[in-house]
Amino acid sequence: MVPDSPCPGKQGACSENHHLTSPLQTAVVIRIPLAETGSRTLHNHLYAIYRRDNSMNTLIIYKSYSKMNTEKVAKAMAEAVNATLKKVEEAKPEDLTGYDLIGIGSGIYAGKYHKDLYKLLEKIPRLEKDMFVFSTAGSPDEKYEKPMKELLAGKGARVVGEFRCPGAAGLLGLTWANKGHPDDQDLERARTFAKGLIKG
Repeated sequence: MVPDSPCPGKQGACSENHHLTSPLQTAVVIRIPLAETGSRTLHNHLYAIYRRDNSMNTLIIYKSYSKMNTEKVAKAMAEAVNATLKKVEEAKPEDLTGYDLIGIGSGIYAGKYHKDLYKLLEKIPRLEKDMFVFSTAGSPDEKYEKPMKELLAGKGARVVGEFRCPGAAGLLGLTWANKGHPDDQDLERARTFAKGLIKG
């Protein structure tokens, strides 16, 4: 929020409303001195406000089960940028229209994103959107993102970011790797990553 500023040519605060209506907007205020005219009816400076509206319409679709590692990351990202959040089981192909940015997230199963995400995306002929991918895994590796990125690129999407996070791995109630992950630090990295995509 940008507060009213005193204008040099007027007493008190300027009557012009220079407030930004969204906390996600940033502003640059350029002050250009004008020649003195002796008239107090004119402002002595011209205020030009250039806004960058960061309130992008964002959708995050994810698959998470067992220890719900990916869900924790997806929720952290969604809260950071006010995104719509959908489990893949709830998502339909038509849900992906009307969004400026779409995130696809999953745990890693047999070296790939979950098959339900592929089934959803394969139903869409073209997907000319900005998209990002994120995953949790016992041993995070960029190679796990490759098949999903190739699918998205083949549909015309532009992958603008990818995020990997360690996730607790185990079976039958036992954890043998990354116990406690994603932790608070992992989730803060996820928030920072999502905010960086919105700010461009």
